[in-house]
Amino acid sequence: MPEVKFNREFLHRCCVHFSSSLVEEKAATAECEYALCFVRAHGHQYPTEIARALVWRVVESEDLLDRAGAWLLLTSVLLECSDIKRDLMKTTLADKISSLLHYLIGHRWFTLLVSTARTGTGQLDLTSYGNVVPAAALKGEDQIPLAVDAAQSEVLARRYRAILTTWKQIWREDVYHVLKEEARAAQRNGNHLSEKGALYLSVPDTFKDSLWCLRRKEPRPHTSWHVLRCNGWPGLPREPQSSNAVRPPTPALPASMAEVDALDRTMHPTARAWVRRLLEADGGCRLCNTWRHTEARCPCEMPFQRSPTDEGEARRRQWLTQHRAKRFTPIEAIELLFSHGLRLPLQPPQVLDTITTLIRGERPYEDVLDAYDVVRGAVTGPLERHALWLHASHALLPSKTLFAKPSDDALSPAMERARRYLQDRRRLVEYRELMRSVEVLDGPFRRRALPPAARGYLEEVRETNSFFFCLVDGSLPADFTPGRYARVPEEVVALAPIKDILCRACLEPFHAAERCPARRGDGPVELWDLQVARLVLEDNALLDLSYPREAGRVEEALRRIDADDRHAKEFRKLELSLAVKLIHERRGHICRPCNMAGHRAATCEVHARAVLARERLREVDVRLDPHDAIQRLHAYQRDGNQEALRDLRDAVNVFAGHGRRYPAAYLTAIQEFDDARIPLAAVRYCTAAVRSFLMAIRSSDLLQQLPPLTEPDFPEVCLFCDSYHHRGEDCDRPGEEERGFLRHLRGYGVTLWVYLQRPPHYDRLLPPEHAAGREAVLLSVRQFEKDYGVGGIARKKFLELNGLSQVEAQPAEAIASQLGSASFSQVAPLPGGGSRSVPAAAHQSQETETALDGESPVKRHRAEGDERAAAVEENAGTLV
Repeated sequence: MPEVKFNREFLHRCCVHFSSSLVEEKAATAECEYALCFVRAHGHQYPTEIARALVWRVVESEDLLDRAGAWLLLTSVLLECSDIKRDLMKTTLADKISSLLHYLIGHRWFTLLVSTARTGTGQLDLTSYGNVVPAAALKGEDQIPLAVDAAQSEVLARRYRAILTTWKQIWREDVYHVLKEEARAAQRNGNHLSEKGALYLSVPDTFKDSLWCLRRKEPRPHTSWHVLRCNGWPGLPREPQSSNAVRPPTPALPASMAEVDALDRTMHPTARAWVRRLLEADGGCRLCNTWRHTEARCPCEMPFQRSPTDEGEARRRQWLTQHRAKRFTPIEAIELLFSHGLRLPLQPPQVLDTITTLIRGERPYEDVLDAYDVVRGAVTGPLERHALWLHASHALLPSKTLFAKPSDDALSPAMERARRYLQDRRRLVEYRELMRSVEVLDGPFRRRALPPAARGYLEEVRETNSFFFCLVDGSLPADFTPGRYARVPEEVVALAPIKDILCRACLEPFHAAERCPARRGDGPVELWDLQVARLVLEDNALLDLSYPREAGRVEEALRRIDADDRHAKEFRKLELSLAVKLIHERRGHICRPCNMAGHRAATCEVHARAVLARERLREVDVRLDPHDAIQRLHAYQRDGNQEALRDLRDAVNVFAGHGRRYPAAYLTAIQEFDDARIPLAAVRYCTAAVRSFLMAIRSSDLLQQLPPLTEPDFPEVCLFCDSYHHRGEDCDRPGEEERGFLRHLRGYGVTLWVYLQRPPHYDRLLPPEHAAGREAVLLSVRQFEKDYGVGGIARKKFLELNGLSQVEAQPAEAIASQLGSASFSQVAPLPGGGSRSVPAAAHQSQETETALDGESPVKRHRAEGDERAAAVEENAGTLV
């Protein structure tokens, strides 16, 4: 199109106003009245825009009856302009239309011949004909007749004759005859468009949507917002309150329809109804293109919304920093997915289809999506969630649009059909959004890779150690922008849209910080921005800063920056102030033992384990009975060793303080079964068999100790060596298959005790791996059941060595008297659940070993129990 100065906003308004369907004759007559009202109001000020929109309306009409209605619309405006009694006579509108009329007649006048559809290489394009291909097209003819019945042909001929009759009233006789001959030539020979005519009649893609706008059956939020803006609504966004550089600001809505009517009294009734729908739905959601929620309450954005900390009240309160989605344990997530027909190993096409179906059916889907994220160890960001909503709004499934792609650059068959459908109806904006949604889902779920440009930006941010998340996620006020505080601002801004799928610890995509490969075991995670802040403080010799008591040191560092010979002084001062804000003003800490920001040494589990290892204590022993640790605290206090005292006190508080200490009944149960020489593994994993055995011998004391070993949080007992100081997969006795099976369970958050509660259930939930190890583990458990069952070797040995051989045949009174005189101290467990006798001296030597040598507290002599309990009670205030 040649360069012409247009008011683009008003041209869109004209295109929308003239875009209704004109197939029905009554509808076309009514639309002519609406168009005349509009032209009378704006024809003097915008004749060029109105003329161009009327011509484009004829060009963008594919249906023959609709095109006849568009010609009628154009003719009614020309007739109004030719009336000397009307004000439109004084405008240049008729001249603007007449300058394009010759090209328009040849291109869009009524004809029953159509050019043969061909591809860009000149070959016949059969896809445009549907199921029936005309014979003339197969013969290679350039013009083929349209399949129009006689009745429709007669209606079309009558309408166009009426238009020619009206033209006779508008134009001079010579002009009329020229136009009439051009019309007859087009009707006789078919339509054609010259190269020069294409310059004037080609419609830019940005206006095609507007020219087909009101032909849609139902409005969508994006379209309704477009109609409102076209009619002059400024829609100024609200002032930014945070540094969120991704989410577009929501424009303000009119307060009432009176405010809408004041924009343009001649607004089309359908457009006005669409705007009313927009106001009633509070704007809907443009991002998901749905009426079911608003942008302010978009479920795709809510889990990622962050607000700045309230700086005005000295941190007396804080604003909401993040909407916490409901989280699941791995096994809870697996069970939830299983209830929706999703089994491990999860297939992304099946999961995304399920979520899309739930969205389309207006059923809750957030829990399924959160559970999927927990299992795969990654985060589905807001862009991916919007993409799923767009798929649901078009009744499309990701398995068809995304995973059916033959190659990275090709479209799937479903997307090809969607492209033809949307482009035929000129819904080009929706098609671009749909294509963008497919591309958004492609990286995380199909290709598992970022675009090369984004990968380069990530490397720049990582290599320069630039602040990132806090500058774009909205957690800081609006004046904290990447342009002022980032070392590579362009790269930070470019990465902002995908920030939520990046690991907040290492900046790599497609895994969460909890699953970060750079994380050391189950140790703490240092977030990226805190790591950068720590490095900035270290560069300015402020790593040991005690804020706000030593706030003067920050001022000294700022003066040193001004005095040194390095460049970018203002930026470095801003960067230092941000580092102080993130760590110290927000009550953050730097753990010196592990050199990580985000937690204190007093709460660091890694440091606490190192302290216990130095003291030759074990975590489970401290949680069961902190007596030895308390004694050492008293010793350090007497010796004045303040550093060791502080470290050990913090370590004990980490593991045994704040309600983390095991109940006293756990230690008592361990001691009782240890003295009775019944393996803890047998009691823990074969509770029913052991209970049956104890009931058979009427051992009420041991029966009372069973409940603690059936608690979910009881210390984990190794099935293979009966130790509760390490897990089964860490034991060196079992084979690799057994360890692999236990590691497989723990990877999903399932312990052996939990698994044994419902083995068939977990076998259905979890993928079948390490089958040989599973059978070996279950065989060991069944061996315990057999040994403590009726006639079992462990049961038999226990009765024989304790003088209870005839116990099952005696009355309860005799059993009780025998139990009262029997001593279990000489009976030790046999490997595999049996029993063996041990020398009394050896047994006594085991009992006298203390926790100072790293042994379990249950190996102490039973006579020390009361004294230890009194000491613990006396020093209970030592634990915080």
